[in-house]
Amino acid sequence: MSWQLKIWWGYNGESPSPPFNEAFNTKNEGLAAAASVISDGYTVSSPGEHHFYPAAGITHVSLIDLGEE
Repeated sequence: MSWQLKIWWGYNGESPSPPFNEAFNTKNEGLAAAASVISDGYTVSSPGEHHFYPAAGITHVSLIDLGEE
């Protein structure tokens, strides 16, 4: 089975794409990744850009079993 983890920061009145959106093979892998982001925040780096999403700004976490859809 596959699991989809999505984590959102802030709220602007809409449902924007979450900065953290990854699939995992097992529920335990998804839970471990969620625990890591919740404790340390999340960083996205690309050439010329660096974005840090602090853990304190998390507003919503979703771990969905893709086999149930």
